[in-house]
Amino acid sequence: MTRIWYVPFGELDDRRLLGQHREVHIIAGLVASGRSWRGFADWQLCNVHSAAVREMKKRGFPSGVYHETALTLPIMGNPGGAPEGQEGAQWPPVDVGIEDQQASDRWDLTCRRQGTYAGRVAMPEAYLPLIERYMQDGGCLHDGKTIKLRDGTIQCLTCKRAYLVAGVWTPGEWRE
Repeated sequence: MTRIWYVPFGELDDRRLLGQHREVHIIAGLVASGRSWRGFADWQLCNVHSAAVREMKKRGFPSGVYHETALTLPIMGNPGGAPEGQEGAQWPPVDVGIEDQQASDRWDLTCRRQGTYAGRVAMPEAYLPLIERYMQDGGCLHDGKTIKLRDGTIQCLTCKRAYLVAGVWTPGEWRE
């Protein structure tokens, strides 16, 4: 499943940061081919890409290895980029209404990291109750979104570490 994280990218671990960079290129390819992706304007995708590249540079990822790929899209008939005032806008946006999405993303990150925090920046206080909940629940409850894999197996998309086998959630290796 391709996604865009709605948390500051400093909260992502290296694996998810590199995955975000790769996935924004995949999404941009869809948009460039004329398809839409969850209502994102292409200038927003450019801002997501820029935020990922800035975070990769902060972490000292070697230039040319991961982030020498520009993201160019014909933006709403304006090849120059974003609408006025939106150039280089912050990602995630500071809009009212994304708090629920951020809370959901932070819960997914907590479950995928098995109750730990692995971001570059100091752990935001918002993770404390999530880590406590994870520990109290004994891990992910697999009660969120799922996906049916090519082989027919159902995977929990919250933790991505459990698979529904014969009606029972079974731990397993991470599969993409």
